[in-house]
Amino acid sequence: MERLHSEAKSQRVRLYDDELPKAVIPKVIDLDTYPSLSKLKKIDQRFVHKYTSHYNKARAAIEAGYRPAKAHITAHELLQIPTVKEAVAEIERDRLRRMKIDGDYVLAKIVQIALADPSELVEVWVPPCRYCWGTNHEYHRTFGEFNEDFEAYCKSSMRNKPPFEEKGGDGYDTNQPPNPECPNCFGRGLSESPLVHFKDSRFLSPGAKAIYAGAKKTKSGFELLMRDQSAAMGFLQRFSERLLELRQHENEKRIELQIPMASINDGNFKINRIERIIVDSTIIDAESIPTSPEESSV
Repeated sequence: MERLHSEAKSQRVRLYDDELPKAVIPKVIDLDTYPSLSKLKKIDQRFVHKYTSHYNKARAAIEAGYRPAKAHITAHELLQIPTVKEAVAEIERDRLRRMKIDGDYVLAKIVQIALADPSELVEVWVPPCRYCWGTNHEYHRTFGEFNEDFEAYCKSSMRNKPPFEEKGGDGYDTNQPPNPECPNCFGRGLSESPLVHFKDSRFLSPGAKAIYAGAKKTKSGFELLMRDQSAAMGFLQRFSERLLELRQHENEKRIELQIPMASINDGNFKINRIERIIVDSTIIDAESIPTSPEESSV
């Protein structure tokens, strides 16, 4: 792997590794298929159709027949009308159903993005210094440098020239890791000049494809584009917190249903007993719960 310096066109890859059916956008909307559209005027029906085709509000308003000068404002106002919003939602639900995309599918893709390993796309390597792997930790040359220096030594016409200095020998390789026992860099290598290695997008795993968003040519080389893993992880955190709240709410309801009325005559006894059951997160049969404070102290 080498640094990318040559010009090349970056090709954006598809996010999903499995083929999705294409959503066919009909030229004419069938009112029988979307009953909510029948509540709208003809011009608003055309607006909903165009908007759900490309999701450009102003363009949809113009194509529907509204004045171009106020198309953006008109489109914004239309999308605030409940009947228009209902019609858009109905078309989108039908489209998602035909594309076989539901909440489980979307959640699975978000999990894939959140847990993907970015090192499958790009790696940062610290090359060894010139003394890390040289013989006796002397200056280490590449094969090319070594041969070039040796040829220059052989062509030299110097009298009584000393023997050729091999120093640390040949074979210096920037792909090797630093030598932790190096007396020159002490295992740090050339940390001030790390190498960035991009992986071949043709051979990415499904997880890597999920976060790969293409590449962009810049003045200094290439920039790798990735999907926001922090946003995906934040969504999953909020989702898990919501699930936890729902489960706790369900447990509390089950506990309240199982506590007999006779056991809550005393206010202090009721509070202590319910709090203990909720903390323990156990479901106790009604027959095992004492019906008075005296029984509970036995």
